[in-house]
Amino acid sequence: MKDGPLFKLRILLKSIEIFRNWYLYPLVYFNLTNKPFVIFETKTGLKLKIRTKSTDLMALTHVWLIEEYHNPDFKISNNDTIVDVGAHIGLFSLFAAQFCKKGQVFCFEPVSDNYELLLENIKLNNITNIIPFNCAVSQNSSKVKIFLNDDQSSHSMFIPNSES
Repeated sequence: MKDGPLFKLRILLKSIEIFRNWYLYPLVYFNLTNKPFVIFETKTGLKLKIRTKSTDLMALTHVWLIEEYHNPDFKISNNDTIVDVGAHIGLFSLFAAQFCKKGQVFCFEPVSDNYELLLENIKLNNITNIIPFNCAVSQNSSKVKIFLNDDQSSHSMFIPNSES
């Protein structure tokens, strides 16, 4: 079972393996910190700033601990160009940038709060191959409204119907 105690224990053990300051993980997970932000530092020196009262920890867990992008069919090479649509706070972009040091990561994030934290994460790590854009990606060139969920677990775009 993917949300069972053994799965959660594996995630905690992975956080101990990946992060120098792994002890922050249970503090944020169990909402035991009053700080609005924490910065996780990987054992390779990468810094990942997240909000503590948000779904940022869930995103960090999927990219860095569950390792959804460590797949034999998904390999990032040194010269690759990566496009991260809906880049959130840059967790995947930072992950990808470490593998394509001679390539580039183009990331698109329309939500201002997420975009600002994305910029902070890029700056924290002095990464020059991530090119961020504060905009949405669509098949049309038009303005859309984006509806934000209070807990940041989901957002959606709405394109008005010209007939209504």
